Amino acid sequence: MAAAYAYADGGPQPEELRNLWLIERFGVQAILNRPYLGSKELKSMLLAERVYNAYKDREKSTEWATWALDNPEDAELLEFARKQVKNG
Repeated sequence: MAAAYAYADGGPQPEELRNLWLIERFGVQAILNRPYLGSKELKSMLLAERVYNAYKDREKSTEWATWALDNPEDAELLEFARKQVKNG
């Protein structure tokens, strides 16, 4: 989650997002050399994607406070991820 936030903020691309986007394009077998994804992998990739997408959505907004009121769950998620990045 923190890595996805850091990536959206200009940092290096995390493995979860890189794998997710490659799998969407080429399939699990081609990327991971197996025909399945585990539950933990799926959850990690989807959470990273949610953080990244929420960050980019908020970034488009001209008024972040209004965005936060309109998207309370995503705002809470981003704040949690931001704190994780900050605390290392």
